[in-house]
Amino acid sequence: MVELHCHLDGSLRLSTLEELLRQKNCPIPEDIRFHPGMGIQEALSKFLTTLSALQEPDAVERVTREICEDAREFRHLHTEIRFAPQLHLGAPTEEIVDAAISGLDENANLILCGLYGEPPSVLNNLVEIARTRPRVVGIDLAGAPLKDHRYHLMDYDEPLLEQENWASEEPYTPPKGVRPKRSTSRSTSFTPNVLVTD
Repeated sequence: MVELHCHLDGSLRLSTLEELLRQKNCPIPEDIRFHPGMGIQEALSKFLTTLSALQEPDAVERVTREICEDAREFRHLHTEIRFAPQLHLGAPTEEIVDAAISGLDENANLILCGLYGEPPSVLNNLVEIARTRPRVVGIDLAGAPLKDHRYHLMDYDEPLLEQENWASEEPYTPPKGVRPKRSTSRSTSFTPNVLVTD
C-alpha cells in the first residue's frame, strides 16, 4: 500500500500526544480521535489540539519518525507526509521542515501545505524552502475559498507556477515498487511534484 495523504498533525500516536501535551501542562480532550461522519469543523478543532503539541522541532521530528515506523508496521511501501510548517511557531519554518526531514525514513517524503487564504508570500516561502530539500516532493494549497478570504486562487499563480518550474528541474522518480498513477479527479491537478487541491 502507498499512503499519499498522511497528515503529520493528524497521525500522532495517542500516547505521544498525551506526553507532548503533558509537557506543556495542557489537558487532552476526551474525544480527540477522528471518526467517520464528523464534520470539517469538528476535525479542524482536533487539529488545533494536535498542532499545539507540535510547535517545537523536536516534537515534529519525533512524530515524523513515529509515523514512518507505524507506516512500515502497516506494510506501506511509501508514505507522503503533509503539513503546514508555517503553523509550527516554535522555530523558523526552515527548521521545522528540517526537523520533519530528519524524522523521515527512506520510504517517506514530505509535502508542504500552504493554506487557502494565507498571503501568497507564504506559499512562495514554502517553494523556496522546498527547492533545496529533495525530500520535499510537493506543495499543496490546502483548503477552500471562503467569502472573507482576502486572497483568491488567481493570487497563488506565481508561487504555483514557480513550483512547477522548480519541480521540472528534477523529474520525480517513484520509490522502488511503486507504480505512478495519474489522478482523473476534477478537483486535483497533478504534474510531477505538484499537487494543488481546491
